[in-house]
Amino acid sequence: DAINATIPGNSVEVTSYNQVVLLTGQVISSDNKSKAEAMALQVPGVKNVYNYIEVGKSQSASQTSKDAYLTSAIKSNMLFSKGVSSNDVKVVTTNSVVYLMGDVDSYQAKKMTKAASEVDGVKHVVTLFNYVN
Repeated sequence: DAINATIPGNSVEVTSYNQVVLLTGQVISSDNKSKAEAMALQVPGVKNVYNYIEVGKSQSASQTSKDAYLTSAIKSNMLFSKGVSSNDVKVVTTNSVVYLMGDVDSYQAKKMTKAASEVDGVKHVVTLFNYVN
């Protein structure tokens, strides 16, 4: 929310997992996209920032609702994937693009990515996993 308050007219979602920050949403200029990333990097303890902010107008309320539905559907789908838990991963959806973050092994990564990509309406899955043994 600090980014939204500092850069009016933009819609940026900040998600963090294990000192890694994911920026998604929309801003009105590439300068604002850079500012958002710079602000995130200034937060003490942040090791890395993935900046997937799009330059353009904010998404519609119906798209926001669709994204919330897709996130829920993906988490539900993960419940039925043997050997994985939706608690082990952050699922963020923006404009039907799904971002997965977490500390996982290669088996879990494969299963989680498959569970996300199988949900009808998902355009693309971006994996931002930290691989562990």
